[in-house]
Amino acid sequence: MVEKKRDDVLQETPVSLAEKEIDGICMAFRESRNRPLLIMYYPEDRGSVSDDDVEALYSEFRRLGYNRDTKRIKELDVLIHASGGTPHTGYMMAQVLRRFASSVNFLVPYRAGGAGTLTCLCADSISMGAYAYLSPVEVLTEQDGALVSVDYFTDFAIQCWLKAEAALNREKVETKSSVETDLLTEFVKSVGPAGVANFYRQRTVAAKYAYRLLFDYMFASDPHREEKASQVSQKLMFSYPARDFHMDYHICMVLGLKAGEMSEDNSDMTKRIVKTMDKYTQAGVICKLTLKDRRAPFMTLYGET
Repeated sequence: MVEKKRDDVLQETPVSLAEKEIDGICMAFRESRNRPLLIMYYPEDRGSVSDDDVEALYSEFRRLGYNRDTKRIKELDVLIHASGGTPHTGYMMAQVLRRFASSVNFLVPYRAGGAGTLTCLCADSISMGAYAYLSPVEVLTEQDGALVSVDYFTDFAIQCWLKAEAALNREKVETKSSVETDLLTEFVKSVGPAGVANFYRQRTVAAKYAYRLLFDYMFASDPHREEKASQVSQKLMFSYPARDFHMDYHICMVLGLKAGEMSEDNSDMTKRIVKTMDKYTQAGVICKLTLKDRRAPFMTLYGET
């Protein structure tokens, strides 16, 4: 028996190994559901949704020959793993998806927060893996290098005022507390009037984006779609806690979103896809740093077989 020389054996590169493993598990999952699959994976480290991704998403559909006028996808799965990004980008990503697909089902193995949550609102349905979650669409402003929500600081100031008033009433002191005014005055000085105004402007814009997506897509066939789109968008922007609040499928259903649980098999398979992406991101093979000091997403469409 002749032994092969080492030099005659084709050595696979880390990139080719990554492509083989990632494509293998993604195509297997696509075939198990018998529909095209779009992967939108954003790494934990510096992987927020960016304006550049809108064109990249559009180009990915065109790369496989899809056309919003003549060749659209009948039913599309979108596996999303993302958090962060502006409401503008989340909205535009959603619109690109709906231009190329008549029906869209979002798959959330672990999380979709911030701009990722907003993009999910264009779905016909949202399927969530075990212990997966969305998060409220929160608009933040900068204060002393830390992210601070204007609304929650306002709530804090009101609670301080109520406690101060209660203490004064117990002591039968007629003087009124000004703690709420004092705190809010100092906050506005720190952030600046323009910063506060910009917060409310962005939140109003985000609420309108959420309403538009819900009205046009998720609740499109509902006879009460205007009322539902208004209620859900308002709750997302004004009634729910900060972005780190985890909205599992129970909370999403109570909120009014068309959300449910994946089967155990689908949950396991989608989590495996994300873990594989994590592995090759940490190895420096995919999702490399760009000139803008952010990690590029892994965004690939696996079309019809």
